[in-house]
Amino acid sequence: MKAIFTLSKLTKTVALFTMLAMLLGVQGCIHDKKNANATGFYDSGSITELSVSDLQVMINGNRMILMSVATGLLYDGTITMNERSFTGTLTAFQGGVSPTSVTVSGVVIIKSKITGTITGGGVALDGSFTADYSTENAQQAAATRIDNVGNNYWAGVLYTGPNVHGFSIDNTGKVSHFDITITGPFSGCAIIVDTSNITPIAGTNMFTITVSWNTCDNAAVDGTYTGMVAIKTVTNSDDTLAVALSNSVAGVISNYSYTTF
Repeated sequence: MKAIFTLSKLTKTVALFTMLAMLLGVQGCIHDKKNANATGFYDSGSITELSVSDLQVMINGNRMILMSVATGLLYDGTITMNERSFTGTLTAFQGGVSPTSVTVSGVVIIKSKITGTITGGGVALDGSFTADYSTENAQQAAATRIDNVGNNYWAGVLYTGPNVHGFSIDNTGKVSHFDITITGPFSGCAIIVDTSNITPIAGTNMFTITVSWNTCDNAAVDGTYTGMVAIKTVTNSDDTLAVALSNSVAGVISNYSYTTF
């Protein structure tokens, strides 16, 4: 009888430890969630408080860019993901200049939507935003989709017209100056070809872009800018580039159209 009692007690003890191990394992799984991959292009967005209805958002890793061509607003900086939530610090530009540090926080619903709040910039920069994961993300970025052929180039308005800026891209991703008629902060600026390029971001419909300016009438905006580009179809396939780039001094945004001269 003693042996039977001891065996029964041992069995219960083993069962108890097994249940405890399973419980700890489940708790471990609950707390071992991975951070969401928010990389992608989001459009059809808005910032209600600022009357922005053309918001576009680009995320690559921890870099986030928000842009509104209609209102001349650009936010560029870095975020940290915590599962589906994010926090970060962005630099805001109005009309390409006046850099202001703001904070951002929000939530990403993977391949669906991004929502967030911008604070710390005052009434001209703060607000709650939302944007949808773009259907353009279904395609893969490639330089051959946006390189220029013959008499074609990319043309966009920088902030307020006429300010038309044009550039071309070859099939290796090299960016070169084509034409520029700009007043305001980027008057006289020209692209330095040897240090300006565009590179596809793997698995996305976006590119990273680096552009170096010189000969600017305002020497303070000479320098190297980095950012992102998303390919869009507005009328014809791949006929528009959403471009946003900045440095610590200034920022550039525009929707560039495929143009023939």
